[in-house]
Amino acid sequence: MLFVLTGIPGVSAAETRNPADAQASWTIADTFSIAQIPSLDPSPDGKRIVYTVQKTTVNDTVSVSKSVIYEGNADGTGTRQLTNDTDSCSGPAWSPDGQMIAALCTEAGLPQIRVMNADGSGAFTLTTQETGVTQFSWAPDGNRLTYSAMLPLTDEQKRAAETEQDVIVSGPNTYRAGLYLVSDISPVQNRPTVRLLTPDTTSIVSWDWSPDGKSIATITAPNTDMLSSNTTLSHLDPATGTMKNLVPQPDTGSYFQAVFSPDGNTIAYSTIGPIPYQALSVIPAEGGNSRIIARDLDIPATLLLSYKLLWSGDGRYLYVPESNRTRVSVYAIAADGSGKIELFTCGSIGTLAENRWKSVLAYTAEDTDSASEIYITPSNTFSPDRVTRLNSDLPTEKFGKTETVRWTSYDGTEIEGLLTYPVNYTPGTAYPLIVAPHGGPSDNYVHSYTGTAAVLPVATFSSLGYAVLRPNIRGSTGYGPNFTWANYHDWGGGDYRDLMAGVDEMVARGIADPDRLGIIGHSYGGYMTAWTVTQTSRFKGAVAIAPITNTISHAGTRIGLDMTPLYFGNAYWNDWDYYSDRSPVRHIGNVSTPTLIITGKEDVQVPPGQGREFYAGLTKRGIPTQLITYPRAGHFPTEPKQVRDLWLREIAWMNQYVMGNT
Repeated sequence: MLFVLTGIPGVSAAETRNPADAQASWTIADTFSIAQIPSLDPSPDGKRIVYTVQKTTVNDTVSVSKSVIYEGNADGTGTRQLTNDTDSCSGPAWSPDGQMIAALCTEAGLPQIRVMNADGSGAFTLTTQETGVTQFSWAPDGNRLTYSAMLPLTDEQKRAAETEQDVIVSGPNTYRAGLYLVSDISPVQNRPTVRLLTPDTTSIVSWDWSPDGKSIATITAPNTDMLSSNTTLSHLDPATGTMKNLVPQPDTGSYFQAVFSPDGNTIAYSTIGPIPYQALSVIPAEGGNSRIIARDLDIPATLLLSYKLLWSGDGRYLYVPESNRTRVSVYAIAADGSGKIELFTCGSIGTLAENRWKSVLAYTAEDTDSASEIYITPSNTFSPDRVTRLNSDLPTEKFGKTETVRWTSYDGTEIEGLLTYPVNYTPGTAYPLIVAPHGGPSDNYVHSYTGTAAVLPVATFSSLGYAVLRPNIRGSTGYGPNFTWANYHDWGGGDYRDLMAGVDEMVARGIADPDRLGIIGHSYGGYMTAWTVTQTSRFKGAVAIAPITNTISHAGTRIGLDMTPLYFGNAYWNDWDYYSDRSPVRHIGNVSTPTLIITGKEDVQVPPGQGREFYAGLTKRGIPTQLITYPRAGHFPTEPKQVRDLWLREIAWMNQYVMGNT
């Protein structure tokens, strides 16, 4: 699976148009000014809430993103800043008694656990983990903490790192993360040695304390490979370190999360796979027969790595967010397996959490015309109060409206997508259209704020006079497993026809000018972009970001998790001709569209050689092209100055080749 990066940082940046036009246009600087709320936690009694606001600075010498912690009443009053603007802290969490807050804060370049009083006073650094802390959780007694961190390098790993300038050795992944216990939460100078709870032969994936604090449910894997097929669900005794396996390893997929019920008698756990769907099961906490209570849960990609399973206070339900066509819904899934109830639906949800007493749910929500804010609602009834107004002054009127549109594809399948109109749209006038296939392919477009940072700056393009179509072609999530797997053994087939049917529909409606079409995509969307320009000459300009262009060399050079065989039905050495036929480079002789190719030098999901292959072919054929490679960047750049540069290049390429001006 090719995950799309969604947590792109906001920055203060130069305007993309003449300063004289800035007041009338939504610029990149407007997008970068949006306050982002990466994490939140309601207090144990649900009356207060702590959260982070991401702030970023970029100029000629600085390009950095930092998160600052705030705390206030659940009704939005009494807000105060707890950490300095110069700090970078994340994941704040209340102690069980509500008297302290812990968070991950960067210390000497590495994240460590910082503990402070609820008003921000008395802060001290709890850990000095040499590899940095990745996650943590309070024990129910409030006197202990567990955290995960990469295990220190072995002597062999140290030797390999020291000799990398002369020789690089590739082999099985031997890196692991451990679960550690801190048993003294106090600002002492000579703290007892932190204890590693899990064996150094396994890698911690996730964990959860039992309500009485006497045991921990753990999911472990052999190493840090994402979604390992050899995961184990265990019962860990923190006093002795003994572990008891609760269920056999999964036949398919990976165990992902495990959480105790409020009474401690049951553990609910999720199994992910085949991607992206999850199954939810329950088992007695001491072991026994497990049973599946829900299948095919469609957790949004934006929440996949941050969401934690939540129990209702009475232990009858688990709360789960799922993609629901072009929106996100939160459901209550019955623990007895009798079904699920839709609680509420939003345009998009960024994070979801509950308080320790399980009386309230707090979440961030947004829609196409309203940026992300925090809301809180009683758990037993949906009656949300808005907590923050961080983005209430954004100039939303500077870009066009976004709405869900539908069209019929070649085989009668109904396809949905999001259409953002150009600002001041006049019916009957045809505008340049940018089509933006999403990554994944198991992902989907939902009603997130139009001005939010993404693969392309949609609001800025709208302000510049473009219409933007973001299609949920077959292979997308949000429409059930059959639709998600409808592109099985058919990349570049039905998905491409869905996309082109959407273009035809926009032309037929008089919205899109058929002579001014552009396409921009990232990851699998980059594959679709490269594939599309080999199949049609209708697009005047294209931008392919981290594109798969040769499915054989991609599968042959990618290390780690590779979902291509799952979609293609076989390994490349067993189906060489099919892999070759569905590779854009195979058909590069058909391309006439000027194509900008963008890669990250450190991308391990789609190695940068994929973009270089397509670039080399276009260059040899004399097609206008450029290859942009960002040093230090992975699958999508995260450094603010690189994100800004990428967006400016997208705009310039579309303006030159689609709009017809510079």
